Amino acid sequence: MTAFLIGSGYVAAGTFTIILIYLYIGMFKNRSRRNSKQLRVSVIVAAHNEEKVLTTCLDALMNQNYPQQLLEIIIVDDRSTDATLKIIQQFEANYEMFKYIHVDSCPDGVSPKKYALSKGIEKAKGEIILTTDADCIPPESWVKKVVEQFSNDISVVIGYAPLITDNSFISKLTALDAVSNAMVAHGSSGWNFPLTCTGRNFAYRKSLFIKTGGFNKIEHILTGDDDLLLMHMSNLPDFKVKFLPDPECKIPSNAPNEIKHFISQRKRHLSGAQYFPLRLQIWFGIFYFSRLTLAASITGILISDTVVLSAIFIIPYGLHVILLLREAWNMGQVKLLMWYPIWEIFYLLNQLVLTPLSFITKKEWGPRIAH
Repeated sequence: MTAFLIGSGYVAAGTFTIILIYLYIGMFKNRSRRNSKQLRVSVIVAAHNEEKVLTTCLDALMNQNYPQQLLEIIIVDDRSTDATLKIIQQFEANYEMFKYIHVDSCPDGVSPKKYALSKGIEKAKGEIILTTDADCIPPESWVKKVVEQFSNDISVVIGYAPLITDNSFISKLTALDAVSNAMVAHGSSGWNFPLTCTGRNFAYRKSLFIKTGGFNKIEHILTGDDDLLLMHMSNLPDFKVKFLPDPECKIPSNAPNEIKHFISQRKRHLSGAQYFPLRLQIWFGIFYFSRLTLAASITGILISDTVVLSAIFIIPYGLHVILLLREAWNMGQVKLLMWYPIWEIFYLLNQLVLTPLSFITKKEWGPRIAH
């Protein structure tokens, strides 16, 4: 049994190391020339009962250091029952760059957020579409620096989307999850094979959205207004993605601080995996099972008590920490790495338990998190 564990560990360690090297090389391949033109931009925000956070978000968008004549901000009131619509109307009345759309109902079988975003994109006059969430505060150089990435061949730009922690244990672990997602997005984008993104810091050419058919093929899926859309876009021959690893362009959001909300959010995200293209399902499957097997094989190392074997298995974990540290540094969250050993176990267990649950239980949007 010990020999089997060690043998499996060798294979897993080699596989995991190769994946990490692949991502590391992709981070360097991610570089490209900058666009010197100022393009017309439409920022789209879907807002559902966001009266507590919306004003701060809109103030940040209003203060972008980008020419106002080239910037429009479209806020879609998605069936709100609070003061969200009133706040949007006040901004539209006072600032020419603001426009709003009111959605009072959503067709049956259609994701409400995708429906709201599609309505905003339909009205957009910008060549470039930027999306973020109503509880986010985009930094003042966000639009400017994202647009600079759209050289002639770039059609999609992905940015950092860290999670803000509080004193809760769960928030720190989910925030490290976000760092890991950034690592995967950054490295895979360099190979023009993007594996994930986050809708609160996501940009693409409107022409590409139209060529993709918008959300038509995925409108029935509750989640996936970001990563599933990205995957459909990546099937087009003129698709070219760029990851923007600029700390000044990160857009944070609050991390789940309760187990109930974390489980609800994670099940929703994991449920989208069944709609991933086969090649991505295989990639994520290998990524996960190599880590799971590697963790399980640690038992064999402890039993054998061999220094050389231990060193071999330290290599993939050490490289993993280095890549996470690189992204955590840019995201201003280096301290999260102290949770790495616990987080690795947490990641493996929640994927193992919540993935099957995400397919058999009801998925729904959770409430906004206030820290």
